Amino acid sequence: MSEYSIMDFIKFMLTAFENHFIDILLSAVVSLFMISIGIFCGWIKFQLNLKKPLFLFEFDSDNLKRVEEVLKDRKFKISNRSKDLTSLDDFKKKHSILIVGYSNNNSAKLEKAVNRAMLLKLPIIIFCNSNCRISDNDMNIILSYTYYEICTNPLRLILTIRNICQNY
Repeated sequence: MSEYSIMDFIKFMLTAFENHFIDILLSAVVSLFMISIGIFCGWIKFQLNLKKPLFLFEFDSDNLKRVEEVLKDRKFKISNRSKDLTSLDDFKKKHSILIVGYSNNNSAKLEKAVNRAMLLKLPIIIFCNSNCRISDNDMNIILSYTYYEICTNPLRLILTIRNICQNY
């Protein structure tokens, strides 16, 4: 007969389980704590980015006038809406996004806007009406920069701005 009984074996197993259970519980608590810190920091970054003003630049048409009203209605801060090419020099790091109201045959202005966004490493959104088609030359200018998005309606623009503020 063995000198250990079944009761001794059960006591040993329960003791081993208790020690590992505490380790597992502690690991779970620490993991949840770290995840909640990450979520909180992401939320803070999102809120700070939402408070940064948007910079609106349009070429010749008034295609951003309605967009500006929609953005203000959704409580976005807008620092500037301009058609003047020199106003792009006012686009600085304090802004969150450059929104360009696109119209055809303005490659020079588009190139200046994309270059300014590239210089500051800030995202650019090209807004064009649904009936407007971006020319191949202008598309090549846009594709030269990584952080761009093209939107054709105000709702898509709002969603894009929120996504960029959350992730950039």
